[in-house]
Amino acid sequence: MRNWFTHYGLPLLRAFNARRVSLCLALFIATLLGHKSLAYAQGLIATYTHTCALTKSSDAGIKCWGNNTAGQLGDGTTTQRLQPVEVVGLSSGVKSIGVGNSFSCALLMNGQVRCWGDNSGGQLGNDSVGSSLSPIPVLDAPAGDPLTGVSSLSVGSTHACVVMESGGAKCWGVNSSGQIGDGSLFSRVIPVDVSGWTANVLAIEAGHNHSCLVTQGANVVYCTGQNAWSQLGDGTSNDTTTPVMVSGLSSAVDANAGGLHSCARLTGGALYCWGDNSLGQLGDGTNTLRSTPVQINSPGTEVERISTGALHTCGIIKTTPGGQSEVFCWGRGADGQVGDGTATQRDIPTALSPRVLGAVDVSSQLNHSCAWMGQCSVKCWGLNSNGQIGNGTTTDAHSPVDVSICTVDPTPTPTSTPTPSATATPLPEACPLVGPCTPDARFTTPLNPRPPAFISVIASTSQKTVRLTVGAVRLGLPTSTANQRILAGKLSRFLGFKVKNLPAAIRLLRVWHIFSIVRLPRIASEDPLSTLALPTKYRTETRSRRVSTRLGPGTYVARVTVRVKDSRGRTFSTGKRSEQTTFTVR
Repeated sequence: MRNWFTHYGLPLLRAFNARRVSLCLALFIATLLGHKSLAYAQGLIATYTHTCALTKSSDAGIKCWGNNTAGQLGDGTTTQRLQPVEVVGLSSGVKSIGVGNSFSCALLMNGQVRCWGDNSGGQLGNDSVGSSLSPIPVLDAPAGDPLTGVSSLSVGSTHACVVMESGGAKCWGVNSSGQIGDGSLFSRVIPVDVSGWTANVLAIEAGHNHSCLVTQGANVVYCTGQNAWSQLGDGTSNDTTTPVMVSGLSSAVDANAGGLHSCARLTGGALYCWGDNSLGQLGDGTNTLRSTPVQINSPGTEVERISTGALHTCGIIKTTPGGQSEVFCWGRGADGQVGDGTATQRDIPTALSPRVLGAVDVSSQLNHSCAWMGQCSVKCWGLNSNGQIGNGTTTDAHSPVDVSICTVDPTPTPTSTPTPSATATPLPEACPLVGPCTPDARFTTPLNPRPPAFISVIASTSQKTVRLTVGAVRLGLPTSTANQRILAGKLSRFLGFKVKNLPAAIRLLRVWHIFSIVRLPRIASEDPLSTLALPTKYRTETRSRRVSTRLGPGTYVARVTVRVKDSRGRTFSTGKRSEQTTFTVR
């Protein structure tokens, strides 16, 4: 501790304006509280085919923009957004953000994690595979309470990882390459411990199909998962389902797992990278694959933050001692993701054009990059096919463009109320945190008409997949203005935020279909296959209006019941309604 003032206090005294004094003071306090060496802000911004950013550096809200096909923007819709929109229910209380391929997660100030978007591989961590258009809690056990005591969060392509306050590491989601590190290749719908690391973990980073962690004490790096391009850094190209040590690294303070390469930052700011280097993404001036780490930045420079993308890398670097932080990028530049005004590949760290100075955080997880500049201020560049740059266009940006994340959401408010159907069922009052809801008879929310209107079956032989399709089900509004006003108040209490746009709030209530397929009793004289072990019942629950399965020969009755649920999976009592049909598989 004798040199703490020299290392951390002098930069404070050198700061020449209030903004830099505030930033330096925040970093100084974070260090004294035990955060990482060179305690630099992380998780303030995150990129994939969409982008999410915190509105301020602590106890913040979240704005997202870009691709929204699975609800990964968290605004309760699947509408692509070319400018930032607010995540439902997360206007404050957020510590950090992470995004992956079609899903997003946020670490809250209370140590819990909320996720939203695609959940086909369990990446929302809520013990299901049902997607969500708004944030839902990550659970600590099957059907258990929310996971608590999380100190840091990282989100990969289709999985996510956290470090616990106890020092353990947990991951969940897709595990096809062993990227979760639990010794298996099974996807996990709730967090599981990383094998061998229930304590002494300093940091963990989730990448495309691999993950890397840094240990406390020895500060060495371990990686797990896919290794075809030597992105695990152990000198081999062998995949693994449990973490293996990266060769020759010590004194690491964090690691970053990208698409096919990885990097680690050491005490003092030295940067080492390894893995695929076909487009210069390692930044060592070559295109040579590296199966073990090589140092990237020149001695004397200090890397404060690093983010590895699919085929490029960006970092916040001080090129001179005591100098100002600047964003540099390198690797593939065809979509402008290097940000130097060109579409040129760069094999060494290259300054952006115009230069980006004073950035606090940077993210380059796929094919575009963004820098978090301060409260409400973001700069982005690179691929923009889904509006992930956030400037209102879908035109790629080869140079950084400014994005304001504190303006009014560009979400249009409906000017008219949908005409309700003659067939209606009650919408409930505000519900408790657990248990069923009691309907309020004053409100009618149409399920139109007679859900489902029909069931169609596509299959005639056991060699084909059986597909069942049901009719559309739509939610509507109460007919009177007075009841709409009362409903808005009840939904505000139920959803946990003030409902200003009632149609948008009702869209947060999701229609689910419960399919049940039962095989009718067979007559042995008519069916010589009756002794075979064939399925007798199939049941599933889905938001979609179609389900597919394979069934053996026989006669079946298919039934479907409609339920309305909220983002936590609580069922609304809409009255039991079901349709059925009989079909035969030969």
